[in-house]
Amino acid sequence: MNKTINYGFFIRPSVNVHSGNFSNLPPVSSCCPTYDKGYGVGFTLGIQAQYAVHPLWSIKSSFGYTSLAGTFRIRENTSIIYPNPTKVEIEHVLNADLSAIILEPMLLYTPLKNMYIGLGCTIGTIISKNYTQEEQLISPSWGTFENNKRTRNITSGSIPGINPRYFALSTLISYAIPISNKNSLYLIPHIQWWQALRNVTYTVDWKINVLSAGIGLMYMPFDNNSESKRNNLTVFSDPLPLPKIETDAIIQKELSFSPIKITEKRIVKSEPLLPYLFIHGSHYISSYSQVFNNHPYVHVIDTIGKRMSNNSGILFLNVLEMRTIVPTQILQYCTNIINYLADSYNISKDRIKIIKKKRFNEISNIEYEEGRQENNRIELSCSDPSILQPFTNTISINDTLHGHYDFMLEPQYSMNQNVTIEVLSIKGDILSYSECTSKDRCTIQLTPNYPDTIIIRSRCIDSSFNHIIQDKKLYIYDYRNNISNNKQLSNEIYLSHFEYASSSLSELQKEELFALKSDLSEKDSLILEGFTDELGSYDINKTLAYQRALEVSFLLNRKNVLIEQSKNKQLLYGISTPEERMYNRTVKITILRRR
Repeated sequence: MNKTINYGFFIRPSVNVHSGNFSNLPPVSSCCPTYDKGYGVGFTLGIQAQYAVHPLWSIKSSFGYTSLAGTFRIRENTSIIYPNPTKVEIEHVLNADLSAIILEPMLLYTPLKNMYIGLGCTIGTIISKNYTQEEQLISPSWGTFENNKRTRNITSGSIPGINPRYFALSTLISYAIPISNKNSLYLIPHIQWWQALRNVTYTVDWKINVLSAGIGLMYMPFDNNSESKRNNLTVFSDPLPLPKIETDAIIQKELSFSPIKITEKRIVKSEPLLPYLFIHGSHYISSYSQVFNNHPYVHVIDTIGKRMSNNSGILFLNVLEMRTIVPTQILQYCTNIINYLADSYNISKDRIKIIKKKRFNEISNIEYEEGRQENNRIELSCSDPSILQPFTNTISINDTLHGHYDFMLEPQYSMNQNVTIEVLSIKGDILSYSECTSKDRCTIQLTPNYPDTIIIRSRCIDSSFNHIIQDKKLYIYDYRNNISNNKQLSNEIYLSHFEYASSSLSELQKEELFALKSDLSEKDSLILEGFTDELGSYDINKTLAYQRALEVSFLLNRKNVLIEQSKNKQLLYGISTPEERMYNRTVKITILRRR
């Protein structure tokens, strides 16, 4: 979810639909039976800003100018009896020149990646409110009105009784198309409908609905300034015959080469903030950070404090009263948590609530010490989901694929079969040393620590015991190409954790997985791997790990999902504390990005 403010501008032509039920604009006289339908062409332009409050929800605000102009053209058919019965057709024309400055707040929902459906309101201040009116005799061609002209009731001016505010319900559908290499600039085609809720004037029934379609340009900066780099050291022979040859008795014939590839993979690892606080024989906060070192969970209370200081959410400490727990110890621990957050992060104590709940069955098996430890806990919940959102950490791993240079030695004269191959720097320092046989394929492995220019030296002895030496120069160039954030090679996500011997997901975990699902493209593929705390037998652990991965797969409900069978592997963490055991009961989701 992008936590930055996105901003841009937009322009869209519009069709203005005027609907009314009036015969005149009091006090302006008119002979029209009813002005009921009118149309006009306008446009809307302005600036906009958008902010994501949830992976599926955003708020957007627009400010701009809109034209609401339109024309009523009403044909009236009547008849006269002079000198003979004659049909008469009269056209009543009312033209409104209206425009407004608008403010448009809107709530956006994202059903698919880069697609938005919006609902909001449009609030406008009328700045142009002129009208013109006339009635024209269409037929008969020889007739006139009582003023001896073919037009009458010609008036113009400001619309009387104008309502200075325009107010409408607004709906929108749009799609964001990336147009920059770093996917920070988006072209946004969109369609919008305004359903007017207020009349144009105070005196008559007259509303203006608007259908518009246009284009927007939105800048969406990343909230993570890190970027990945891919380093490719490409090796190729000098295109010109530049080797230094002391004798032509031996020829190095180039066969093939492959580049050295050093890839700096950016892996985004996400793990849930476990919504539990376990009590380890002490209700002091200071003792808590000593039981779970080398893991983000050690800082869970401080993390919650920092997040609460940036929003107004309420934290609930849910105390589960069971026979294996001493309630006074838990309540004392809750009090210490409240005091710690208030003193360390200036969090109001009113924002932390202690909720007592009855539970008749223990969560874990109390026949074992591990089960008793896991029952001895406080469950966390909050009014703002961001307080308990997962930990995210970005790591870089270098993958190196060594290159090689293949060549064949073709002797021109009689020589021994053994040839010494040296790789030297341009200064003559020996980088590597090997031996090969003439007329056979020789291979030099190229490693990343080689300088930009190297020399391949062939050294042998002919039948007269003369030393024959040939040097061939190779150039190695270092290319660095930036890769934008959305081109990351893989994600490793641990969004799920499970209770003892369970494969069921909580509602919080389901919400996080649904958010992950909305961020996936059709080309992305997933690998799911289940884990356990390995306290049970091998067969039980194997089945339980698979069931947990299967549960996540059912929830994601997408193609290109591979479930890896559990194998004998090391635990993700230890098993001495309930936190570690809970984090071991997870499903690893590896996302392979296909861009």
